[in-house]
Amino acid sequence: MTAVDSATFGRLHAAWYDRWFSARSLPAEVEQLTRIFAAAGAGVGSVLDIGCGTGGHLELLARHGLEVVGIDRSPAMVAVAGERLAGSGVAATVLESDVATLRLARAFDAAIMMSWVLSYHVSDEDLFTTLAVLHRHLRPGGLLAFDVVDGSVLLRDGVSTSLRVVEDGTTQFLRVSEPVLRPAEQVYEIGLRMWMFDGDRVVATAAETHPVRYFLPREVELILHTAGFEPLGSEPLAGGPQARQLSRLFWARRP
Repeated sequence: MTAVDSATFGRLHAAWYDRWFSARSLPAEVEQLTRIFAAAGAGVGSVLDIGCGTGGHLELLARHGLEVVGIDRSPAMVAVAGERLAGSGVAATVLESDVATLRLARAFDAAIMMSWVLSYHVSDEDLFTTLAVLHRHLRPGGLLAFDVVDGSVLLRDGVSTSLRVVEDGTTQFLRVSEPVLRPAEQVYEIGLRMWMFDGDRVVATAAETHPVRYFLPREVELILHTAGFEPLGSEPLAGGPQARQLSRLFWARRP
């Protein structure tokens, strides 16, 4: 048995990420994004994807004919995304970088942060630092779209422990999710324990803690105004029951 990997979005998590979230419909999310881009009339031809993960949105946006650049701070996620893009035959770029230090010598027509990337910014300082970076990397009139944990749904429904097993031939991936709600801090903390089995033998294990911040819609509008964006709208995230329950998509314009 290997040593426990405690890195957030480490190798084991990255390797099984897409299969774990197989019920989620990335095509539906990308269709939602492209619909919003078209309705805003911003002429979107290039997209910056912050926290691109395994590159699912990158690949599909590129297939829509958009120029896409993905950024992620997890080396394991960047490696998986690179393999996906190399095998897909689409033209896209993925870079390893922390968003706080991102300095690309160009501006984009749109930027996205999907899969609760903004919710991972628990402190106000981190939140506004990231929004300032995005503001600098958008052209005037450029669009910003992101999904966050919807606090109204989370506080209404509460949290519960879950267990799921994913199989791939003789290999199994087992993941236990143990969430804790911390209302005083406005944090939804998800403890993850993961094991990979080959037959009846444990070949890898990992433990991660994911503190994410939940938001209310009017709060997000205030944050966007403060960060220099014009809020344009919000709606439940497309792509499956789990996404609709906890994720809400917002979009805004850089004036």
